Amino acid sequence: ELTNSLTCPLGHKCPLGSSSPTPCDAGQYQDVTGQFECKECLSGYFCDGATITPQDHPCPAGYYCPNATEFSTEFPCPTGTFSNDTKLENVGQCTECTGGQYCEATHLIEPTGDCLAGFYCGLGSNVSSPFDSNSPYSINYDGNTCVQVRNFTVNDICPPGHYCPTGSSAPLQCPQGTNSTSTGLPNATSCQDCIQGYYCPNNGTVLATQQCLPGSYCPAGTGELTNSLTCPLGHKCPLGSSSPTPCDAGQYQD
Repeated sequence: ELTNSLTCPLGHKCPLGSSSPTPCDAGQYQDVTGQFECKECLSGYFCDGATITPQDHPCPAGYYCPNATEFSTEFPCPTGTFSNDTKLENVGQCTECTGGQYCEATHLIEPTGDCLAGFYCGLGSNVSSPFDSNSPYSINYDGNTCVQVRNFTVNDICPPGHYCPTGSSAPLQCPQGTNSTSTGLPNATSCQDCIQGYYCPNNGTVLATQQCLPGSYCPAGTGELTNSLTCPLGHKCPLGSSSPTPCDAGQYQD
């Protein structure tokens, strides 16, 4: 006779004609006795065989577990992401790598480290020195200090007119009095002085385009035309002067 002692146990299935209980396969579970088939493992958990209760097997940090996950490390969070939470159900729940940092390996529970100087890591970078541009930087780049998706990326080498210290999540504008066409500058002191004969009143200047005005002179690094740069007595300062020019013999200026 089929007695209670012959009822299919937890964590097993007993299809038609069974001579003994069959353990549930990996990716399945059974929390009810007397069943002929097993249930699919719940998302957020893993079932590694003969599982009775998925809740006893939460998906570990650094991994995600969709339905029918067979073992704890089957689905690691990919590079460029991390997770210190358990019971993730899908890859979209892995956290994009923090701004200013990079995540170079799979199944991380925290970022690997800081983005290198000369580069910026907006979100989701998997390298410390990203260079994701699809085309060379234009010297007319006019980005802001906030991260802007350019060529569909927010992880890249520092653009012209900007600098990026270690751990930058976005480029910082070079200060007034400078202009730079170079990429990958690591700090503000690497921004080049505005070229002589021009002035650079704006932050983030790539090309110096404003010639020094007549009546003033502009040495290298001029940001604004102040009284101290007014052409002095006995001199002349035509357009684009980098220094005062003494009046010629036979001329004067009072």
